Amino acid sequence: RRHLRVSSAAAAWKRTPEGYVRVPRDVSSAEAARRNRGGARASARGLSPSDSEAPLTSRVKNATMGVHAKTPSFDVGRSKTSHFDSGAKKKGGKETLQKKKGVGSRAFVQVLALGTDVDDTSPSVLLFTDSQRIAFNVGEGFQRFAVEHGINIRRLNRICLTSVSARTTGGLTGMLLTMADGVTEHHEDEPELKIHGPPRTERLMAAVDTLVGGRGVRTVVNTFPVAGAGGGAPTVQDDCVTLTPVVVRPRRRNDSSSTDVIDGPLGVGEAKSASLRESIGAPPAKRAKLVLDAKTSFSAYAVDAADAESVCYHGRLADMPGKFDASKADALGVPRGAVRGKLVRGEDVLLEDGRLIRSSDVVAEKRRGFSFVVVDVPTLAHLEDIADPDSDAHKRFDEVCGVHLGPDERSPLAVVVHLAPAAVATSAAYTRWMETCFAFQTNTSDATKKNAFDQPRHLMVHSEATGSACVFRSAAAVNARLHAVDASVFPEPRNAASANADAQARALADAAAREAETSKSPLTHPGCNLSRFTLVPLDAAGLDTSPVPRALVARKVREDLDVNSAVARFLPREPSETPLDTEKEQKTETGDVPASLRALKPGDVELVFLGTGSSMPAKYRNVSGLFLDSKSKGGVLIDCGEGSFGQLCRLYGPHAAREKVRNLRCAWISHIHADHHVGLPTILIERRKAILNEKGNTSGSVPPLLVVGPAPLRRFLNAFSQVEPLDFEFVDCRNATREKWDSHISRQNDDETNARVGDAETFPLDPRLVSAATRLGLRRIVSVPVVHCAQSFALVLEAEPPDGADGAEPGWKAVYSGDTRPCAALTSAARDATVLIHEATFEDELFEDAVKKKHSTTSEAIATGVDANCYRVILTHFSQRYPKAPVFDGHIGGEKKDAGDEPSDADDTTRMARKNVSDRVGVAFDLMRVDFTALPRLPKLMPAIRALFPDPVEDAAPAEDAAAE
Repeated sequence: RRHLRVSSAAAAWKRTPEGYVRVPRDVSSAEAARRNRGGARASARGLSPSDSEAPLTSRVKNATMGVHAKTPSFDVGRSKTSHFDSGAKKKGGKETLQKKKGVGSRAFVQVLALGTDVDDTSPSVLLFTDSQRIAFNVGEGFQRFAVEHGINIRRLNRICLTSVSARTTGGLTGMLLTMADGVTEHHEDEPELKIHGPPRTERLMAAVDTLVGGRGVRTVVNTFPVAGAGGGAPTVQDDCVTLTPVVVRPRRRNDSSSTDVIDGPLGVGEAKSASLRESIGAPPAKRAKLVLDAKTSFSAYAVDAADAESVCYHGRLADMPGKFDASKADALGVPRGAVRGKLVRGEDVLLEDGRLIRSSDVVAEKRRGFSFVVVDVPTLAHLEDIADPDSDAHKRFDEVCGVHLGPDERSPLAVVVHLAPAAVATSAAYTRWMETCFAFQTNTSDATKKNAFDQPRHLMVHSEATGSACVFRSAAAVNARLHAVDASVFPEPRNAASANADAQARALADAAAREAETSKSPLTHPGCNLSRFTLVPLDAAGLDTSPVPRALVARKVREDLDVNSAVARFLPREPSETPLDTEKEQKTETGDVPASLRALKPGDVELVFLGTGSSMPAKYRNVSGLFLDSKSKGGVLIDCGEGSFGQLCRLYGPHAAREKVRNLRCAWISHIHADHHVGLPTILIERRKAILNEKGNTSGSVPPLLVVGPAPLRRFLNAFSQVEPLDFEFVDCRNATREKWDSHISRQNDDETNARVGDAETFPLDPRLVSAATRLGLRRIVSVPVVHCAQSFALVLEAEPPDGADGAEPGWKAVYSGDTRPCAALTSAARDATVLIHEATFEDELFEDAVKKKHSTTSEAIATGVDANCYRVILTHFSQRYPKAPVFDGHIGGEKKDAGDEPSDADDTTRMARKNVSDRVGVAFDLMRVDFTALPRLPKLMPAIRALFPDPVEDAAPAEDAAAE
């Protein structure tokens, strides 16, 4: 290694096509500094950029990209080199070889079965080799899945998309932000990630860049054309793997007999500018006109996923070099050293005695690498295209699979991974296509005979094939334990019954039986979570189901841990089905149950916690999401982190969750941080699909959903509406403040004022907000500015007085803090609230961190509720260092204050009132359902919950390590 002492004030490293060069600091551009953070940090440490790279030993220590992978992982994404290009590299004017070439000693294809439990997203596939990590699709939940199973997303080289839709790309934004955190927080070098997909991928990345751009991750978009049977080069071709896409376009709707397909990457609509036409290709001769029903200026360029193209990928590993036979070399008298090296590389050598030794004399023939196929046929319309022998897709598929080549010329096909949903994959047409597709027919080459691969194996990755076993097992296990505390507040986790475990075991057993009948074709296997097909070493190639986790059974979780006994002494009797029946339950230490609650019946209003963690999805807690459901009036979505729709599906079931989304009246976002809103496009898309699929909807129109949020959110949603229609209308949180509501209500009560709805001079409040509040039975939907990042808000929902009330008794009041430091505005807004949902990111010992990052500690959150005289306080938004239960003992006091605050003169009575608050505080968990009639008993559940999780930091270290990785 070369050590160069360079003053960071005098010079900087700049990357050029010839390598890194040292330039004076005053002439180095801001762009060079941004894109070469690794070199700049190396200069500051007095090292050359080459020295800034971590040693191999540190990389090997943390090598865990493939689940259960035992081979060293290869550190990728260095800003100064690209591991995607073959051949030599230029560095400082000298030629240097890549650190790793070829496939290496190990390669496999692994199923990441996201969405196979509740059909909320697309499954993913991972190609793992010693030098490459390639993921096919990154749907919502991908990052959370990676954390749970120890997959290091920062080591990914490439993402290959089978379609450009929320189902296949919903996790991309969060994943890139996590990779960026490695640059800014963990001082890693800037990674480079190549993203491959059809032309609309560029529009997708433009939307992602509204949040990720300039954050420390370099993304390179490689698109490929969508048309042409014989065209289309491989999108990846190096000395490790060759990936060739096959684009499948759905047949035109309403004309199943037509051989035409929906033209172009946008499906419908005319390109409005020359630059747009250039980016998406020439417009087709015929196009249907798109109805602009979404209130956004970009919806003309969007296309529903069902109408968009999908992509299948054929992958072929590089040929494996033949084995060098040392005994033959000794017999021929070949000296050791460089001569043998030439023979290994395929060169013939002339010995000193004049004999010519050919490489083939001592090296066995190259062994042809296996190939694999990832098939994504999302609808029957797509299936009709690829199954038609006359279609471009069918011809292209046969071509890339090498059906025109002889058996010993083409790469033997080892495995086909099918990502089609159950409704398509189980259809008779799909089965017929699998049986008749020539590319899937029997292998006859010598390579496959040696490995008993007379035909490829088909992995079916959908719910019916895998038994719908739950994917996020750790979180489900927590919910299974909590179910013993209160069955209504903590429902039994879905897909964690004995039937699911039996279905998975039966599917695996049936596949093993079919494997014994080698004459049966095609040989299908369930694509269970973490199933792996080994491609290298060739002699060990085959399907490996040993990594498949055992299906979780909630009942057995409780039995094995003796949960019922652990909580029994804290629950002297079964919780009442109607907890307000008795006078005792109507009395608490803080006073009577509010009249607004006594007027409610079970099922009238319910709070559902979709995510209770902060920053990024983790093993036990998803990121922020809250759903308030008024059964007869509709629902309000309050913050919407990645995976919120999946959480709804896990709670209600896929069908009922889509009904909840269809009945949404409003979505409210507190601030622009990604963990609070990245899941919103998926919600909007699923809502659109639910409305379009509704019986009786013949118009094909979708009423827009009202989205209330900070102004920057509109740019994010507008960008994503160029990819898929979102059907929303936007209201800035600043137009929903209490002052505007007060003005509106005063004008309504003033008989002398004849205000016209929509007139900005006499009606300052947006009428769409008033309409949404009326439909929800709310008096106000108020945004309250709080102390966090720019344009951060809290939410106040005030219900209309109960039916029959004379108006003196107000309706219920729910307040959500968003992310904030304690502030007077929030305390005032939460005055006499029925329930305050307050963030509690840090425990009290981390007060300085809370001040620095503008969050609240546990005691500060509770103190806000006490000062505001809130009936109940529910803590949420916990740091992921508390994976199961946060640190909270029911007492607060001696609270710290922000730097610069003067000592308080608060009287001793107020301080004493803050000491014991266990009678009003609850702690939120993912998928927790709180009916408003259950609020009185909520604090009584805390002792039993503490008994379930006696150590609040149990398993925290592994979770933290996985997240940091």
